Amino acid sequence: MPKIRTTSKASKIDTISNLYGPALGKELIEFSCDDKNFAFKSSGLLTNANYSGKSFRFLLFINNRLVESSSAKKAFEAVYSSVLPKNSYPFVYLSIEIDPQNIDVNVHPTKNEVHFLHEDEIIAGIQAKAQQTLYKCSTSRNYYTQARLPGFDMAAAVEEVKGTKKVREETENIRVYDHELVRTDCNQTKLDLFIANQANKIMTEKTSELNTTPAT
Repeated sequence: MPKIRTTSKASKIDTISNLYGPALGKELIEFSCDDKNFAFKSSGLLTNANYSGKSFRFLLFINNRLVESSSAKKAFEAVYSSVLPKNSYPFVYLSIEIDPQNIDVNVHPTKNEVHFLHEDEIIAGIQAKAQQTLYKCSTSRNYYTQARLPGFDMAAAVEEVKGTKKVREETENIRVYDHELVRTDCNQTKLDLFIANQANKIMTEKTSELNTTPAT
């Protein structure tokens, strides 16, 4: 196991950058949400629209304990469904502080999956705040382009594409007659089969004539 060292003064963004790489860390944005009526506080970090991972990384801490919540995960998947293209996934870190008496840990034998009081309302509030923060920071995106190769002639490439297109159009307009076609399907009738059928037909006719000719 590789050793990971973090300083006491390191921020959450610094720690995540050390664990998952600086490319992810520079795309993180912060958000927070709290509600006195439902007695919870939350803060988190999520990647903006410039980041695209191969899998969805969702880290959820409730009262500083790493847990899982399928409802919270689905809520963030819905947030990014209209932001990232298909098969692209974000990174989300979420920390929730809530009254321990409102948490039910007896959902899964390992006690990793949890439910809590007012779960739908709390997740909906966090989802709305995260979506608002993401949309504000995703008004512009970065696109990376490849430098043109040395010696590349754009005009010649365009003319080549035009020439290829013209040849294709002229080829499509050429009429091909039946006698010029070549059989490419093994299930199509072969010439040997045609000759064999003709020979069988002649043999049948000869046999019929012999059977109908009166004896002298």
